[in-house]
Amino acid sequence: MVGAESRGAQVTVAQVVRLGILLTLAAAVLMSVRFARFDWTGIPLEVLPDSVTVEVSDDCTEEVGSYVTSDGRTISPTTMDDEQYLAMVSQYRGVDGPELQVECLYRPYTGRFAQPWLAHLLPFDQGVSLALVNAAMLIGAVWAMLFALRSQGASPRALVFAGTFFALGWNTLLFGSVLLTDPGPLLVVSLGWLLVVQRRWLWCLALILVSIPVRETVLLLLPVLLVGIWSEREGPAGDGGGPPGVQGHHRWPLGPALLSVLAVVASAVAVVLWGGVAPDADATFSTQILIDNAIRNLFSPSIVTVLLAAGPLYVPALLGWWADVRRRGPVRATVAPAPVGLAATLALLGWVMLGADLSPRFTWVGFPFAAAMCAEYLDLGGLRSLLDRVAPERLVGAPRRGGSVVGSEF
Repeated sequence: MVGAESRGAQVTVAQVVRLGILLTLAAAVLMSVRFARFDWTGIPLEVLPDSVTVEVSDDCTEEVGSYVTSDGRTISPTTMDDEQYLAMVSQYRGVDGPELQVECLYRPYTGRFAQPWLAHLLPFDQGVSLALVNAAMLIGAVWAMLFALRSQGASPRALVFAGTFFALGWNTLLFGSVLLTDPGPLLVVSLGWLLVVQRRWLWCLALILVSIPVRETVLLLLPVLLVGIWSEREGPAGDGGGPPGVQGHHRWPLGPALLSVLAVVASAVAVVLWGGVAPDADATFSTQILIDNAIRNLFSPSIVTVLLAAGPLYVPALLGWWADVRRRGPVRATVAPAPVGLAATLALLGWVMLGADLSPRFTWVGFPFAAAMCAEYLDLGGLRSLLDRVAPERLVGAPRRGGSVVGSEF
């Protein structure tokens, strides 16, 4: 493999900023369709029952269907998730008892209190406040990912392709600024991936520790971090180890083994400590692992929306992984930070298939890894004729040749 000095022209900060501004504006327009569930277009983008009764425990039975915000706006229909997060915003604002409009608060929702806590600080109704927090986190994730792609050495052409499909798509439309919390883990994992690419191991560990309240899925970063740490032992970039063309090629004074132990122990401690800070839960909204759930999910419309949401990034990423498998073997192609992160996301999707209702939003947490692998695949020649048509070289600059940061050299 060639070193960073021979890989051609790199993306400039100015190019990243220009693309970031364009994608921010486009994402804002897309998110406006469902912002805070005003649903101004009137288009039924998802089908929900008008009302449903959910018996969670002997003491907790929920009538899920509508929620009245503090300014008198009725949001309908809603889901269990929507009502739990809105109720948490209200609770942080001092509302308690029957006025919460839920019978009980449940785990795991209570452990995801970062966004409701931030939302309660804003001077708007619960829905608008939560939507603004989500929208800001999504935009933050877009910018973090663009700079991560630059740090990994992506060409301008690959940056435009991967960055656009990262920022704009089904998940942004449906979940970017609604009443859930999915943009939060996307932001954390995107920031984490930026730190991994730049070899900021201790900063990445600190990010995991402080972001557990965003959502438990941020722990997908832990195996990515561990694989990245151990890649350090082979030496600096260009000599067979680590990613070329990224910042921070210095060796850490802590050995990989010690740093790995600290990462695992500190993450476990953070889960326990943040659990003590989370709002009290009255019961646990649990799921059952059943083959019937998988069959139902396979034959539901959700399987189509999953493909629409994830396909533009996941398919090139997997094609790139398969090409790397044929070139270097399955172990070397897979035991690298981005493939490990994507594999962990696919394992999460497998669990969702068996124990919950499948939704494209569960693919979102893997977008940073898929975008990185997608950009690398494109820069190594994948889908070249397509890129020549949609992004002519004269518009984006000369493509980078050679080198690999996501799989073969990282």
